[in-house]
Amino acid sequence: MFALGPSPHSRFYDAAARWDEGEEHKVIIDAATQALVDDLDSPALRTLAGLTADLRRDEIEPVLVDALDELGLPFPGQADSPARDRSSEVYDRLPSDVIRFAVSPAPKDLTDGFELQVFVNEVEMTSRAAGMGMDPFDLIVPVTMLRAETTPRQVPIARCECGTYGCGSTDVLIRRDGDVVHWDWLLEKPASSGASFVAEQYDAEVERLIADRSWERPSDTATRLILQQVDHAWLAKHHLQFSWGARHFREPDQFLVSLMADDTAFQVFLTFPFINRSPEDVAVTVLEALSSPPSKWRATYTPTMREQRGRPSMSSRRWRVGGP
Repeated sequence: MFALGPSPHSRFYDAAARWDEGEEHKVIIDAATQALVDDLDSPALRTLAGLTADLRRDEIEPVLVDALDELGLPFPGQADSPARDRSSEVYDRLPSDVIRFAVSPAPKDLTDGFELQVFVNEVEMTSRAAGMGMDPFDLIVPVTMLRAETTPRQVPIARCECGTYGCGSTDVLIRRDGDVVHWDWLLEKPASSGASFVAEQYDAEVERLIADRSWERPSDTATRLILQQVDHAWLAKHHLQFSWGARHFREPDQFLVSLMADDTAFQVFLTFPFINRSPEDVAVTVLEALSSPPSKWRATYTPTMREQRGRPSMSSRRWRVGGP
């Protein structure tokens, strides 16, 4: 597959991707010259190597497109998988990017939560994508979706500035190839081509993110502990799915838990004492309650659609219709 050793096709394709991202014209002209030295050859490649950096982008791009076509290579951003030359040799981008993650407070007028920002070469990408980073609970708790595996994984990485994924959406396809990790942008792309990282640097940054709990408030810590330990199979048996936990937005001395019921037909709410209690203690109380039969809960519920009728299938007379 990919090797860090000399690969004329990889070097030229990588330079084309960088130039398409906006790097100076000298990058692709020098790459064409080096490709000729490396025994790649085509009429358009020779023309490209002879161009000057003072030309306009629209004067260089047609020559580059012809050179790529003559070499049997796709234009960067148009390939859904690693590109191949006409000899069927598989190659990919060079791992010349660096990644950094940061958890930051989400805009206060949207939510009191957080967003996971992604920096590639110190450029923040989620704001350039759908608009705002995902909530860290969506990506690192309880399962770390950002770890790179040999089987490609599609992961949501950015949401609309309104705070909702789906209103605006950016995904990334994460793929490990030996000592390299590739990211390819999907949906609302912040760049026309992906990014590639040395796996050692990428893995270390993911593990640093997982270990960093400095951003957590007590309610976040309680939620993380619940997510990591809740018996999802038990809840599923009763047609329930844990959704989220947070300090009650109207009653700050209470901890609010939300579950989805009957295939998201209903949203169910439970409240627990929060003030003067440690996150660990709150989590234990919630977990004990969620492990008991739902018929024993004192819960409220609300339909997720206006036309929804009836009540949740697992409910009892203890349950009351209404919001949190």
